[in-house]
Amino acid sequence: MEYAQPIPPAASPRRAVVLRALSLALGMALGIASATAAWIAGGVLAARGRLRVVDTFVHHGLRPGFSGTETWGAAAVPYFVNDLGFRDRAVRRVPPITRAGRRLLLLGDSFTEGLGLGYEESLAGELEAELGRRSADVEVLNGGVASYSPFLSERVLRRFLEAGYEADELVLLLDVSDVQDEAVGDYERLGETGRFPPLWRRRLDDWARGPQAFWETTRFASHEEKVDYYAVRDRWTEDDALWERFGRLGVERCRRSVRRLRDLAAGRGIRLRIAIYPWPTQIDSPRTPSRAQRAFAELAASLGLPLTDAFPEFRAHPDPRSLFGSGDVHWNAAGAALMAQRLARDLADGASSGSRPSPRR
Repeated sequence: MEYAQPIPPAASPRRAVVLRALSLALGMALGIASATAAWIAGGVLAARGRLRVVDTFVHHGLRPGFSGTETWGAAAVPYFVNDLGFRDRAVRRVPPITRAGRRLLLLGDSFTEGLGLGYEESLAGELEAELGRRSADVEVLNGGVASYSPFLSERVLRRFLEAGYEADELVLLLDVSDVQDEAVGDYERLGETGRFPPLWRRRLDDWARGPQAFWETTRFASHEEKVDYYAVRDRWTEDDALWERFGRLGVERCRRSVRRLRDLAAGRGIRLRIAIYPWPTQIDSPRTPSRAQRAFAELAASLGLPLTDAFPEFRAHPDPRSLFGSGDVHWNAAGAALMAQRLARDLADGASSGSRPSPRR
């Protein structure tokens, strides 16, 4: 005997619409999750072998042992990084104690690193050669990395010392960008945990923040007001509104970071010197002395540190713009050489020898 099969009730139109919407939403969510995971993983994998790396202790740095080229503008120059993560003449292991008469460590940002210049043309290469011409037996280590500020430089020195390395002298190069980096970067808050996020977490945070994360922008007076990061980077010395918005705060944060650096160096008997120099904006400015010049001089004096001020040499040059790259604020070989000559005058005869700062200030 055959029985008729029951006919399932027809789905209501509303229920069908809901099911389709849920399926679509689930598919989109899975697609976004897959694309996000691939983007994050792709960024992490792509970073392998590159010169510039994420560093959870100093935020970012150079890959130890890197050997290759680095492009800056139209220039592609050879790049070598030693085992400390410092740019060098060649890939090598740096001995904890120098074999030279004394060791000088340079700390700073892209100017110190020498963007667009071969090592011998960079400040470190020129300075070591200049000191040698003045009969000073000095090994120069280049701890500068693009976008470092005094807060990060202190962490570089801390890692250097904790790893058992020694230095006799330390020069911290300051410029106008450090003020913005200290004010906007808020490294003091980020550093409270002792570590910065790894690369995968940074890319995840970028994705969560949306398209704005892909632009170099920052917030100043309010959440609604966005100011292009690089457009105002060197303008706080000329614009009173920018001075009040972030310049004053940045200078104070620089002072606090340099004080920590001074105390760390003093604890190991390392003599610290501050060196300052102008960007083209400050050279062209009718303000003499520059607001940056005054602020950094007061910073050094308040901490009892010797100061090398290269503003006069750059301004007195017959053609100051010829000291910088074409369409760039960074030194070319002539600019790096001028800075090295100015700094060597204060270092060749041990002029920093009286700069053992007291950590009590």
